[in-house]
Amino acid sequence: MSETTSPRTGLTRRSFLKTTGAVAGALAVSEVVGSRLDAFGQSVEGTASNEEVKYVACRGNCHGGCQFKCTVRNNKVVKNEMAPMPNEAYNRMCSKGLSMPQMTYSPDRIKYPMRRVAGTERGAGQWERISWEEAIGDITTKWKECIAEHGGLSIAQSGACSGTLCGGYVDLAKSLFGFSSIVHQADMASIQTAMDYVGVDGQFFGGTELADVVNAKNLFLFGINSAISVIHSSPFIYEMKKNGGKVVSIDPNCSPTVAKFADIHVALRTGTDGMLYMGILHVLLDEGLVDEGFLKSHSVAPFLVRKSDGLYLRQEDLGLIEVDRSTDTPKARDARILVLGTDGTLGVVDEVDDPVLTGVEEVEGVAVATVYDRIVERLSEYPLGTCSEVCGISEDVIRELAHLYADGPTATLDNYGADHYTNGHTGYEALYTVHAFTGNLLKRGAFKGGIGASADYAGVPAWLARLKETHPVTRFPQDRKMEELAAANDGKRPSLRMSFNQLGEALGKGSVNGQQFVKGYDGFALKSWWITGMNPLPSAVNRRELLDEFDKIDLIVVQDIMWTESAEYADIVLPVAFYTEATDLAAMTDGKTAPFLQASEKCVDPQFESKTDFEIVNLVLEGMGYGHLACSSSEEWLRFCIDNSKSMPKKGITLERIFEEKVVEYVERPETGPALRDGTTCYQLKFPTTTGRINIYTEEPRSSNPWPGVFDVDRERMLYWEPPLEAWPFSVGGYEPSEAAKKYPLSFHWKRSRFATHTKFSRGCHWLDEIEPEPYLRINTDDAIARGINTGDYVKVFNDRGWCVIKAHRDNGLQPGCIDSPQRWQGKDYREGNMVDLANTEMHPYMYNSNFNECQVEVEKYQEA
Repeated sequence: MSETTSPRTGLTRRSFLKTTGAVAGALAVSEVVGSRLDAFGQSVEGTASNEEVKYVACRGNCHGGCQFKCTVRNNKVVKNEMAPMPNEAYNRMCSKGLSMPQMTYSPDRIKYPMRRVAGTERGAGQWERISWEEAIGDITTKWKECIAEHGGLSIAQSGACSGTLCGGYVDLAKSLFGFSSIVHQADMASIQTAMDYVGVDGQFFGGTELADVVNAKNLFLFGINSAISVIHSSPFIYEMKKNGGKVVSIDPNCSPTVAKFADIHVALRTGTDGMLYMGILHVLLDEGLVDEGFLKSHSVAPFLVRKSDGLYLRQEDLGLIEVDRSTDTPKARDARILVLGTDGTLGVVDEVDDPVLTGVEEVEGVAVATVYDRIVERLSEYPLGTCSEVCGISEDVIRELAHLYADGPTATLDNYGADHYTNGHTGYEALYTVHAFTGNLLKRGAFKGGIGASADYAGVPAWLARLKETHPVTRFPQDRKMEELAAANDGKRPSLRMSFNQLGEALGKGSVNGQQFVKGYDGFALKSWWITGMNPLPSAVNRRELLDEFDKIDLIVVQDIMWTESAEYADIVLPVAFYTEATDLAAMTDGKTAPFLQASEKCVDPQFESKTDFEIVNLVLEGMGYGHLACSSSEEWLRFCIDNSKSMPKKGITLERIFEEKVVEYVERPETGPALRDGTTCYQLKFPTTTGRINIYTEEPRSSNPWPGVFDVDRERMLYWEPPLEAWPFSVGGYEPSEAAKKYPLSFHWKRSRFATHTKFSRGCHWLDEIEPEPYLRINTDDAIARGINTGDYVKVFNDRGWCVIKAHRDNGLQPGCIDSPQRWQGKDYREGNMVDLANTEMHPYMYNSNFNECQVEVEKYQEA
């Protein structure tokens, strides 16, 4: 077929508001093919024969976990409203959810399978409409060639399932054919530190559920603009304040969160969170505010460490037992760690009732120290005065904060604002250490976290396990390259997982940090990229680098609902059904604030020629010749995931029950208060770590980067601080400005938008565009005056990596030297250039992360050419 079209029909964010009747037209853009009732979607209420209500789970990628009542009238989605939750405290909805009817019929939707016109450049907007048969045929033919010549790893997949089970089904094709993974790798300073320190269990991530906020006496908001980015925390925070609680917001800038909630605003210097919390630890130690009982019972503080190598002292080190290394496990190994009792008894931690925290120097001729003493020694490198000077917060305020932590129960609700620096993990490490030293974990109203909840369900790994029983050969048989590599590597097939910010280097050099991308594979090259429900270009830190290297990828396939910037640079785009057009189940797989399983009912048939992700994956499997390994229907898939869960059948949770009740609570709740682990008093349980304790000391730090740089192992074992690599314009405390800051004095930060989650909802929600019609940045008034900039002026933001023209807004809520802009906009939204082009791909050698805030820039008034 040769119909050449432009995917967005020339409609840009700036032209939209000039288009008469555009909002009304968006709702009438298409007649909906008659809807059919789903097996699960029987009408539960209605006002007339032509109207019914369906229940839909939001996939907003914001951790919200909202449930909607969607009104369907004359086979069209006409209204979206809040649906009640089993616990009414979780009844909520936001402006993005209200816009769902408009998104269903948005002109920004991908309507048909499209192929870039041969001979045109990527991103030029020249497309031809093709059939599904042509699209799948083109894709699978190329993939078969790639696998035969280069192996399955030469094809990469990137995806975001937004916490739904059918969305997660995309991983089946990737797993069957051995594709590589390209991941966002954002927020990992926070997430990796949480995994190392407190572990991850099946329900909550480092704490209890969000509702536990109401039980806190003091609440610290750390790296989170909760009034914008975790808006569903608001009712709990208000209730906590109503109960007499105090809220402290730790944020360099004044935000809506500070204005709405904070009793104390700690406006520290950017990137100095670790220094602030080490200062708090000094006060706790100096004033006798440490909860020694908690440290002895629930942390590794009493563990003995060998001074020679920093490893724990274990029974076998003193010849007390012999260990069969071939059958040893991490948990068994950590059970052999020694402590010294106050009565002089040397033994494993579970056999010593009262271990000492300090003062141990030698055990049976081996020089040792307790973890507690090692941390105190580390803190001595950062005196309280230095901590105060560097973070810009007085010692008196630091003392006040320390007493608030000690006078608990105290909770910290955190997100990822402190994460996006090369030193981001140092802030979270110090924060966890403060919670351990004050005993503010594992009990009501005392937690660090609060935004993570996940359900135990079976998924692709369980399906693959079943296939191994019924189909012994499940991988693509022509993948000779991977079999060759496996034969040279003890039979292990290689796998590959890289981040966006490594992809440019990998495409350009074929290696990362001088190391082979795939061990033993000289000349490895990425030949195809399959992007499902993700928008890398405006949300990664290396857009310009990616575009410069795209020509080295033969085939880029984007599978999405809307014409995103990434879709505009694809070779083939596949239209995906919207949330209202498919049956699914939201299982909180990406860490939600509400512990519920949610039915998501099909409201209307898919618009245009769109198909569900589930259907598209099955078409791919069929095209690759492996349709017999697919799950036959989305209903069968949902049933498999629930019925094969380890815990849900025991709790009486079935697929029928979920779709009958619409929302099912999957945690066991005690008689009073919020849900706690296993329905018992959380304080009595251990952390889900190999030690069973909070690991405020990491015995053997390992970089989360598959291709790590060189890092100081002993430094990374516990809390410490160093300045951000680039975003450090200060001369304070003996730390001098970075070279980049000397040239570009302003620190740029992405901020969260009320009207999008990253770039989610930045296409298709034109009601929201009326409120926030174009990109803008905020700049401190003094900085603006010094540059002759007024509110409403267009300015040029630039550094050595890129530039962008954007509207300026003076705002005294920002510290001098800071500018920010919402992370919402995509390429064509900017007047000129692109804000993402200014970002920095540098990573800490220990921490595999995208550091969005490592971005020094200059701003000047824009002069028209």
